[in-house]
Amino acid sequence: MTNNLPNPNQPFQNPSDKSGIYINRTPQNMKHLPKRQSPTTLAIYSGETVARIVNCVPDDIRPAIILVASNLFRMGEAYAMTYEQLFRHWDAGWIWLPDSAAARIRRRCRGRWIPVNPATRQLLAPYAGKSGPLCPRCKTENAFSARYAAALKRAGIPLVRAGLRKACISAHSAIGVSKVNIAKWAGTTETVCTSHIISLWSTTDASAWVAGLLGVEMASPAVEEFFAAVLGFSRTPRVFLKTT
Repeated sequence: MTNNLPNPNQPFQNPSDKSGIYINRTPQNMKHLPKRQSPTTLAIYSGETVARIVNCVPDDIRPAIILVASNLFRMGEAYAMTYEQLFRHWDAGWIWLPDSAAARIRRRCRGRWIPVNPATRQLLAPYAGKSGPLCPRCKTENAFSARYAAALKRAGIPLVRAGLRKACISAHSAIGVSKVNIAKWAGTTETVCTSHIISLWSTTDASAWVAGLLGVEMASPAVEEFFAAVLGFSRTPRVFLKTT
């Protein structure tokens, strides 16, 4: 009598599955699983799509989405911010991301200074008098992500992993900001910027991104003013002693 039971020491495949994925996922066989192939192209949103996303999300999560779309925040970092933290050094042109918000992404991640660009200043001006968390209706980060995903689905926009942040970093690179400053402000490494984000966009793409956020034409002087303002930030401020 032939034993048709699978051998736990040997991987096997579903004959109808041509993808090469083993279905016997025992600890002994996990090492035989094919490695995941990295994508050859990086999916990010275009400048026009970023503007559509900022306009289509609900008002109670829009401030956090603006920080991700235009000011180099991660989704989790923006969710953890409060209005008091956001506007504490607003007049000086900087945002201090506290350690508590940065640590939501990596346990040992430190806080950092991020310059306020003109698009962020314009888009968040109506929220200057508020207090409390940026997303008061979202009790958890998962609820925040779910509301964001639902808004994109209603607008017919595909959900791209970290698409807003990648577009923001790519735009800063296309404007001419050095990868050292991009990595410092975005809380990442120069290697990540160089290998995955930088060189994706041209100056025209960056102009479309700025124009969409500001609600102006690409030929508007406001776009050139934005470029000049972002390139004008060079050093992390040292005049603030209280950063928490």
